[in-house]
Amino acid sequence: MRVAQEAGWPKTNLAIYCFDEAKEMDAVAKAAAKLKEAFPDIALMTTAYDRSYGVKGGPLDAAMDIWCPLTPRYAEDWELIKEGRAKGKKAWWYVCCGPAGSHLNFFSQFPAIRPRLLMGAATWKYQPDGFLYYRVSGWRNYEKPIGSGPLANDYRPYYLPGPDGDGELICPGPNGPLSTLQFENIRDGIEDYEYYWVLQNLVSKVQATGRTAESEARLLTIPEDLLASLTEYTGEPARLRAERRSIAEAIVRLKNALNQ
Repeated sequence: MRVAQEAGWPKTNLAIYCFDEAKEMDAVAKAAAKLKEAFPDIALMTTAYDRSYGVKGGPLDAAMDIWCPLTPRYAEDWELIKEGRAKGKKAWWYVCCGPAGSHLNFFSQFPAIRPRLLMGAATWKYQPDGFLYYRVSGWRNYEKPIGSGPLANDYRPYYLPGPDGDGELICPGPNGPLSTLQFENIRDGIEDYEYYWVLQNLVSKVQATGRTAESEARLLTIPEDLLASLTEYTGEPARLRAERRSIAEAIVRLKNALNQ
C-alpha cells in the first residue's frame, strides 16, 4: 500500500486478487474479511466458485467487491449480476484452459475470429466490468525460441494439460517477443468494442440536441447473425468487417451532424 501511495496511484484503480478458483467459501470469506479490515479502501476480487454476486446472502457478500466467473457462468448469471451492480458490486469475466468446444476462447487450433468476437461484440453485448487472463507468455526456459517459420522451428504452443495456445499470446523470437494471430485479433476486438463506445457517445450527444439517431442507435444492439450467444456466432470474417464498417460510417455521419 505504501508503494501505491508513493506512486500516486488512485485507490479506485487498485484491487486485491483474493483466491483463485477456490471452492472453500467459508475460508475465502474469513480471509477476505481480514483483507478488507486491513485495506478498507481497496477492492477485493475473486474467481472463487461463488455465484452470489452480492445479492444472495452468500459468505462473500460483505467483503467481496468484484466477482470474476468464467464467461459461460457470467452469461448464465447475467440477470443476477445486474442486481449485484445495482448494489455497487462489479463482475468481470475470464477465460483460461476453459471453456472449450464452441465457446469463444484464445486457443490456436480454432479460427482467429473467436478471440476478436470475445473482446469486441461479446464484451459489448454482455458488458463485463473487466476481463481477466492469467498469462500472455508461457515460454519455458528449456525451449528454443522461434528462429524461422512458420513450420521450420521447434517451438510448441502447448500448455500441459490444456489446449494449444492457452497462455501463449506472445511467443519467443530470436530477437524478442513475437506476436500471434490470437494476440492481434484480441487487439482488433478491443478496437471493435471502442467503435461501439464511440458510437454510443455520439448517439447520446446528437439526441441531446433534440435530433434523432435511430438508425445509428440500432447498431448498438449486437445482431443475432453476428453473435447470438457465447457459442452461437458468425465464423465469417467478412460479416464482422461489414458490421465494423457500418459502425464506422455511422460514427462519421454523427460527427458531421454535430459539426453542422
